[in-house]
Amino acid sequence: MHWSLKIPFLLGLAVTASIHGEDGNRFVHLDEPNNPWQFSRQSPKLVTPQWIGEKGVLAVAVLAIDDMSGDGQRFRSYLSPIISRLQEIDGRGPVSITCNRPKPDHPNMQWFLQQGVSLEAHTTTHPCPLLQKRDFNRAEADFHTCVDLLAKIPNSRTIGFRFGCMDGQNTPSPRAYAEIMNRKSPGGHFVSMSTSIGVVFTPEDKELDRLLFPGELGGGKRFSKYLMTGFVNYLQNYPYPFVVGNKIWELPFVYPNDYTGQALHGRGNPVTIEDFKAALDATVVKKGAVSLCFHAGSWMRSEQMVEIIDHADKTHGKKIKFLNMLEMHDLITKNMLAGHGLRDEEGNDNGVRVLDLDLDGYMDVLIANSKARKCRIWNPGDSSWKEIPFPAAMHPGMRFGFDDENFKTFAFHTDEEGENHAWSLRKDSWVKEDVLTKGLEKVSSQIDGRDGGLRFLDVDHDGTCELIVGNPERSEVYRLRKTGWELLPFSLPSGCSIVTAEGKDAGLRFADLDEDGREDVIFSNSKFFGTWLFQSLEEGWSIRAMGGERENAGTGEDHPRDRKVIPPIVRADGTNNGAWIKRAKLYWQNEDTGHILPHHIDRRSFGDLLGDQDHRPQKPEASLRSMEARPGFAVELVASEPLVMDPVDVAWGPDGKMWVAEMADYPLGLDHKGKPGGRVATVSDSDGDGKFDRRIVFAEGLETANTVLPWRDGALVVAPPAIWFMRDGNGDGIADERKILYEGFGRGNEQHRVNGLAWGLDGWIYVANGDSGGTVRSKLTGKQLALGGSDLRIRPDTGELERATGRTQHGRNRDDWGNWVAGNNSNAWQIVLEDRYIRKNTGITQPNARNPITGVIDLYPASRVLSHWSGYRPPPAGSPGRLTSGCGYLMQRGSLFEGVVKPSVYFSCPVHNCIHREVIEWDGVLMKTTRAEDEREREFLRSKDSWFRPTAIRHGPDGALYVADMYRMVIEHPEWIDKGLTGQMIEEGSLRAGHDKGRIYRIWPEGRDLQPVAKLSGMNARQLAGAIDSGNAWQRDTAHMMLTWLDEKGRAGAEEPLRKTASAGRSAAARVQALSALADLGFLNR
Repeated sequence: MHWSLKIPFLLGLAVTASIHGEDGNRFVHLDEPNNPWQFSRQSPKLVTPQWIGEKGVLAVAVLAIDDMSGDGQRFRSYLSPIISRLQEIDGRGPVSITCNRPKPDHPNMQWFLQQGVSLEAHTTTHPCPLLQKRDFNRAEADFHTCVDLLAKIPNSRTIGFRFGCMDGQNTPSPRAYAEIMNRKSPGGHFVSMSTSIGVVFTPEDKELDRLLFPGELGGGKRFSKYLMTGFVNYLQNYPYPFVVGNKIWELPFVYPNDYTGQALHGRGNPVTIEDFKAALDATVVKKGAVSLCFHAGSWMRSEQMVEIIDHADKTHGKKIKFLNMLEMHDLITKNMLAGHGLRDEEGNDNGVRVLDLDLDGYMDVLIANSKARKCRIWNPGDSSWKEIPFPAAMHPGMRFGFDDENFKTFAFHTDEEGENHAWSLRKDSWVKEDVLTKGLEKVSSQIDGRDGGLRFLDVDHDGTCELIVGNPERSEVYRLRKTGWELLPFSLPSGCSIVTAEGKDAGLRFADLDEDGREDVIFSNSKFFGTWLFQSLEEGWSIRAMGGERENAGTGEDHPRDRKVIPPIVRADGTNNGAWIKRAKLYWQNEDTGHILPHHIDRRSFGDLLGDQDHRPQKPEASLRSMEARPGFAVELVASEPLVMDPVDVAWGPDGKMWVAEMADYPLGLDHKGKPGGRVATVSDSDGDGKFDRRIVFAEGLETANTVLPWRDGALVVAPPAIWFMRDGNGDGIADERKILYEGFGRGNEQHRVNGLAWGLDGWIYVANGDSGGTVRSKLTGKQLALGGSDLRIRPDTGELERATGRTQHGRNRDDWGNWVAGNNSNAWQIVLEDRYIRKNTGITQPNARNPITGVIDLYPASRVLSHWSGYRPPPAGSPGRLTSGCGYLMQRGSLFEGVVKPSVYFSCPVHNCIHREVIEWDGVLMKTTRAEDEREREFLRSKDSWFRPTAIRHGPDGALYVADMYRMVIEHPEWIDKGLTGQMIEEGSLRAGHDKGRIYRIWPEGRDLQPVAKLSGMNARQLAGAIDSGNAWQRDTAHMMLTWLDEKGRAGAEEPLRKTASAGRSAAARVQALSALADLGFLNR
């Protein structure tokens, strides 16, 4: 069977779709204003030249020291050398101190102010978090008391705030922004700036030099290594001020900080200081503005901060400027906002909005209040602002949308008389657009000064916003046509609304839950909750994924922990409940989670929110978007259906062609009665454009085919109860010769059959038992071997077979030195004593031949686990799962990963939709492994798609790790499923759901070039021997293997280059492999 089909590079499709969608939804940050985690590297920037007002300055650093109380003498002593060093730069000593209970009338306060220090708020009693122990009133009083106390300091103006412990714990909350910080204190005071959200630089940001991420300082995790377990309070690669709640400037603090630095490295460690310097270097490159969080204690000495200042001054000179928070706030107000603060004199919304109006990737400004109505558009070319009039004042009904075809940016509002108006931004003016109001005669964006629930949202990510109306009286959706708005035949799900009758948040959020590139609905208030998936512009949100009515208000002691219940987004009293969306999860931080739940937060993954709808498969590009790789690693979709289906193993021939074993008959045969249907297929690039486009089914009708290894002019195939050799004799790509080499393997549970063909340094091929045993017979020699609890090693050309230590269930592989790892569904081990050595010394007591390295470990999936095992009980929300499906054990080899991650063992966990990594350490000859420190609550690779079923992991010819994704709904064998449920799934057709699908991914360190694929076919012995001197593991193994295919005369030319590599090869791994090849070819016996 042939398939000839051009498949575009799906990674490119996924990225393009994502960017397009963001353009259509580029103003949604204005619709959920109290979420401080909305911004990312792809968001429009607010670079320092836009607001600093000083030519040549590219970046700003604010030294923000925490926790001052009392007379401040300890802070004065600690800060004096820092202030003195700052004053050497330009005569100022700008530092911001976040205070708890300072003495307002103490002389030290005036000394600080005279040096250029600003005094900012940090709560009175330093609660971590502010919202905790079900006591909102205490939190509110703690904050406002601090603000009022600081207002008593003569000559001081406090504008800033910082949540306590925000550098290492999840203490900020949308509820605190909305219900506390956005309000005024009893004394009539308020703040308008915060520095409470972290920013982490990662190698994914192509603006940053890779030299910022050297391996010896953590590589891609240089900055993110400081993030503590369970910590989510950070952005990535967005070192710019941004607006929260229309009233608060947020200045991100940069990682590292001295608190998490001392926790990771110890107090005053030079590594932390070097990382501080590098973070400032990155901030200059990004033209950003960040605060540096530190404390007046022993975590970091004051002379070390002076060292950081020295570095910044000497390296960047006038490109970087040190400010305090007050100075920064006032410069933004003056130079960017034209004198109009975010809050007016009474602390109210001042009608100022920050958004990218002209689609150039830089933030612009809209000022629409009683004093001015204008837009300020940033021109990055000449670093200047252009002002144009804006036609209306800001009010709750002013909304912004985007149309990719005609109008681009447009504004819409309903005036006090109920008439709708719309304008589009065209070059230097706002132009009235009557077509943008046609069809909306009964629609109002504001009703008697209240938000009418009108929103512009690009629901289908085509680049143009739809219009959604959601209030208790009206629920409608429109799409834009050339002649106006067309009413669509659906509305928001029943009972869901964007705003309440009072115009307040009703508890609705939009998010792409199933990663299909379309916006789904999440709704949760004090009465009911649910999620609905978007189908089309004809059907709307027609699929209810999950939901229910509440038995209580869902707050206080009734805050729900069940994954199937969504806590309220809005409380019964109409206030914000502290929910936000980030990293494919819905989080909550409020007084019901702080100091009550782990890490002070509750969460529901998108998998949880999909309910039973994660029973639906995703398209390949959507499934790719669902992937979460370790930061600093790229994931690429290499092939998908119809090119591959049910892949469980992947290998490459000497010509670079990819071979795939497909277990299409899993679990009970094609007919559920044992009919064989396994396949081996080849996938290739027919026209040399770098894209797989041709599939040929090499062999089909095999029984549970699970492994393939190209061998000579054909392939070895494991299809229990036999291992076959198959070849194509006429050049059509289809096997017309099939020969059983070994037979008699057990036919147990299809998950427990013989598998794997791993090339050993000793010239044997190692095979995993699978747990089914059997009496194996070599067809060539007639020798029989009772496998029992052992693995096997074979030499296909001679028919030899021997026991090998193991009883591996799935996945036995080695490192470059001949150390083997293997495992079963719950445990992994190192093979320390091979069976052949035990057989030679039967008269003595032998130590354990296997060294356990992992057991039933915790796993942190991103998906909702689809388990059909009757004994499965899902853990509580936010709690880890437990390993039950370990397979595909592989040790990291090859130079592509060197210096990025430490030597590691990888294995697939198909039940939990992830690949886990364990870091290797050695105690003599014994291996120890531990979870990677910087993957404490995540996995090396995980997917939000519950159908992601990784099996074999292989080293590719380009140095990347390749993953075969069987892509099935049900991965458990019916042996572990209730018989009644098995019968029901057979009847429904769901037991084999996904048999027509499959994906193959590759993973490699981002920023590193994939290695050129060597074409080994056609090489002579000398060339093959030379190919072993390579950093590529696949190339070494394949060249080594091919040399053993040659006869004695053909091998002759290999000896000299092998000896040369063995003594002077470019790497120790190449030297070892060359020495092994010399032994296998008989050259060491001379």
